Amino acid sequence: MERQQDVNLWTANALYVAANGVLLIAIFGSDLLGFRWAVPVVGIAIAVAWLMTSTRAHQYEKHWAVRARTLESSMEIPPDYRVWDEERLKGIPAKFAEYGLIYFFAALWISFAGFLSGWCLSVLLTTSIVVSTLGLLRRLIYIFKN
Repeated sequence: MERQQDVNLWTANALYVAANGVLLIAIFGSDLLGFRWAVPVVGIAIAVAWLMTSTRAHQYEKHWAVRARTLESSMEIPPDYRVWDEERLKGIPAKFAEYGLIYFFAALWISFAGFLSGWCLSVLLTTSIVVSTLGLLRRLIYIFKN
């Protein structure tokens, strides 16, 4: 179950990165219709959607891991046969890279908005990612704690 969740999450991440790649191509392509200013707006919308879906996926992951550990303990399954160890794997958790990518692309779109349209759109996009993060703050703390 955990491995499938991991595959699903990284597939979704790959799609979000690909969508951002398409937008990068659009922003550096020719602006025949005069809509280049809208590309950062779409980019930040993708970043917000990515933030929300990743947070929800990690909530499920943590929720089921906690349940599995509780079940394993209550059934007195020997530690050698438990699916979820009490100790985490060594190294940096992948979710740090994932959220780093989300905020990297958000900062990139905010920068492009400032360059293409001025500070007003840039402030609006910054506000949207900050408000989204604050709205998810309790969930993010739950995901990243331990």
